[in-house]
Amino acid sequence: MYSDFIPYVWNHFGTNDLWVGYYASRPELKMLSRKADSTLRMARVFNALERIPKDQQELLDQAQNQCSFIMHHDAITGTSQQFVVNDYFVRLGQAIQLSKQVINEAIQNSPVGAFPGDLIDTPILDIVDNMYTPVIVINSLAWRRNEIYTVKVPHCAVQVFDGTVLMKSDCNNIKMEPFGYELSFLVDVGSIGFHVYHVLGVPIPSNVKSSANSVLHVTDGTQSLWNHHFNLHMSNSGLMGSIDIRNLTIILKQKVSD
Repeated sequence: MYSDFIPYVWNHFGTNDLWVGYYASRPELKMLSRKADSTLRMARVFNALERIPKDQQELLDQAQNQCSFIMHHDAITGTSQQFVVNDYFVRLGQAIQLSKQVINEAIQNSPVGAFPGDLIDTPILDIVDNMYTPVIVINSLAWRRNEIYTVKVPHCAVQVFDGTVLMKSDCNNIKMEPFGYELSFLVDVGSIGFHVYHVLGVPIPSNVKSSANSVLHVTDGTQSLWNHHFNLHMSNSGLMGSIDIRNLTIILKQKVSD
């Protein structure tokens, strides 16, 4: 980045610390600063609307004080030594937690009423079979937001509901880890408001084995592999027998050659 090449050398303690680019260095710190300020603004909006107690206002003031440190000319530019940057990360993390605590309180005191569960402030859901997990999507902006929202889940045997309406959703295996599946669905949240969706865990029968983002179903020795896009039926010989795609069944005449 030629336009960002502003070298800065610090050798006061005998260490040759070198920064190249005020605007590109320490991107994670800059990103966390933006997230902390955004979460704080969201908390202030709901604080004003719900008129929560004074002690909650004190939490916002503490969050504001923690965010203010990052505005130092050696903080946001990334020209601080590592032990100082570590302290900035701690302060921004505290600011985010304080802000989320206020948002939680504001939503629980909303005229809409309390919800079965606290505000989910991370995009990770621990799904339980036959139980609804609430997902509260917040919009602190002054205009309606209609966009795709994504959460991480432990598997794809789930359904998303808006009230009693079953929503269209998409689930894919992104990483080989406990919560390596991403569940995406379309949300519609009004300006300066929130909306509650529910994710239902669907029990997987004992004769069904999960494989990546597809499911292998075994019945009387016959296998079928299905996901959100197709349903593949296997013949008794182990070859592909037919494929169901968009209400269309395609017969495959496969056989073992001599």
